[in-house]
Amino acid sequence: MKLVIAGVDLIDDIKEAINSSGYKILAHTNDGFDAISLCREHRPDVFLTTINLNFIDGVSVSKIIKNDNIKTSIVFILDKINKDIINNLKLVGAKGFLTYPFKQEDLIATIELSNYIEEEFIKLKKEKELIEKKFEDRKLIDKAKGILMLNENLNEDDAYSKIRKYSMEKRVTMREIAEFIIISNEFKIK
Repeated sequence: MKLVIAGVDLIDDIKEAINSSGYKILAHTNDGFDAISLCREHRPDVFLTTINLNFIDGVSVSKIIKNDNIKTSIVFILDKINKDIINNLKLVGAKGFLTYPFKQEDLIATIELSNYIEEEFIKLKKEKELIEKKFEDRKLIDKAKGILMLNENLNEDDAYSKIRKYSMEKRVTMREIAEFIIISNEFKIK
């Protein structure tokens, strides 16, 4: 597992715990702007940060990283915790946090769990996108079937078979055939 670390006090203790667990620290900085650049460059599995960084705070850095669609698990190391901090961590999609003082095994467990949660989140997001695409395909195919049923006086099964047949003949997806039918119908000369 690869990490970028930003602004963490006790960095030597943290490095020791991380390195002894077989993880790799790609970079460390105390500057928020540099943290963004490092995450863009290295695409770490985990971004471990504090809130207080130079130039840009850790919460803002995390928001920018998420807006850039960098798929990294964000873990905060905090010296205090309150409702406002928790709300900010939720808003930026943090997957975990620890408060000082903490044990090294707690750090490693939090890193591992947050990385697992991020990986599962990415899988679910991909599944959601696939389902949405299939739903959009289905809507277009149904619309094209309706056009064929109306214009060529076909029943639903025959309209579907015609779209499928064209798809196989032209070696394109049924969605592409459906789009062609819909566009052609829009410009049909009456």
